[in-house]
Amino acid sequence: MGRNELIDLMRALGLSSYEAKAYTALLLHGPLTSTELASHGGIPQPRVYDIIRGLVEKGLVQISHGRPKKFSAISPEVALKNYVVRRNLKELEIYSRVIDELKSTHIAKEEIGVWTALGIEGALSLTNQALQLVENELLIAAYTDFLGHVISALKRDISTCLVLYDVENRTQELQERVDELRFKPTHGPIIVIPDMMYVLVIAGWNEGRPTSYKVTDDYLKRLLMEYFLGYLRGTSKLVSSRMDRIFERRYVHLVRAVDHIRALQSLDYDVRVLVEGRWTKTGEHAVLSGRPIRYVENSLKGIESLILRTDEGIELSVGGLGAHLEDFEAIKLAVKAKTRD
Repeated sequence: MGRNELIDLMRALGLSSYEAKAYTALLLHGPLTSTELASHGGIPQPRVYDIIRGLVEKGLVQISHGRPKKFSAISPEVALKNYVVRRNLKELEIYSRVIDELKSTHIAKEEIGVWTALGIEGALSLTNQALQLVENELLIAAYTDFLGHVISALKRDISTCLVLYDVENRTQELQERVDELRFKPTHGPIIVIPDMMYVLVIAGWNEGRPTSYKVTDDYLKRLLMEYFLGYLRGTSKLVSSRMDRIFERRYVHLVRAVDHIRALQSLDYDVRVLVEGRWTKTGEHAVLSGRPIRYVENSLKGIESLILRTDEGIELSVGGLGAHLEDFEAIKLAVKAKTRD
């Protein structure tokens, strides 16, 4: 690596242009006088002492006590590392202050529509935001390279369905982090759906120039949800599922809640469901609880509605988001199971 590359790296760590040149010169040439430093570093002689003062304050340079004075770089394995750690801590402190200030400040809500972000960092920021906000159910369709950037942020206590586009056999860690792992060999956009709050669509990831679309419009969200559940999930190959081993989960999408219920009932567990939503005829909000007793399927064998016997002994039909033919539209569902007495 050449001198210019080192200077660029030092600037990336937060040193000014002259500081980076001076520090690089000391690393490459050893102890130098002010005249030698100006010559080797390509910096103005009158600026040498100001630059050195800044590097000393950063803990990167030491000064001799002789005549003429000489300057040398403290071991970068120690000094540079300590500088980077201190700088990060300071930035984290400033970040915390900014967040604290924002908490006490009214922030205007995002308008409904489609919002766009460009580049890899924008895509990862929006994805990490989704992974942080999700509380119940997460749907993801993605490439393995993309997942490597976000896998550590996946929450273990929510229901996650992951559709892989490019690699069928993933690590054991990934299979243990998601409830449902599927494989769909196709070249599609990355899709992230956190609790149906919005839908994040990332195009162009494999080309290294991604464009991210954050969709908050209800109609477009429904279309993208149907694309994910009906096509990506519905036509994919199941790689692994933990639904028969998980006794409690929360859902936004009825079709996945029903799959979980069926998996538990097949092992003779006692399953109960808590449903939050609204009556389709009146639009009135309500919360129902009871036991699922059967399912109504359409001609294509896709789950259409759930027949629930409530705690009051009433049988009624429960549909998913947007339901209007059933008695009740489910917005959130909580599935709980236990062994039979």
